[in-house]
Amino acid sequence: MSAAETEALLRAAFERLVTGTPTNADLLKLAHRLGKVRINLASVCKEAGFSRGVLGDTNSIYLELRQEILEYEQKPYISIEELQLRQLELENLVSELRDRIDMRDVQNAELLVKLRRAQQKGAVATMPVEKRNAALKVVTGQ
Repeated sequence: MSAAETEALLRAAFERLVTGTPTNADLLKLAHRLGKVRINLASVCKEAGFSRGVLGDTNSIYLELRQEILEYEQKPYISIEELQLRQLELENLVSELRDRIDMRDVQNAELLVKLRRAQQKGAVATMPVEKRNAALKVVTGQ
């Protein structure tokens, strides 16, 4: 992995911690247990999936990012309330997306019923078999 890719992963992890959306299981457990996630060099490295040594060395090639994290470390913790609010927002988004999928499935079922009725009436009988099968695959999602 290149240094640029590593830095991008570290920056993304730092951003997730700043916005209160960590993905690392250990950090999530810690947030629920303590009510906060401390943003420091170790937590950013853990969130990114790296050892602390990546940012721990003062001679690190990621000095600018290291300094940003150290400056941010002086700020208050992310509260459990903030994490819970973000989790609620994400759960609402997931619910909306599931509703859209359900609506799509209903529409596809309706189209399939219409197609089958048209086949029974012979309206689709003139359609080549390959086209008819392709249309059925699109409608049924196969």
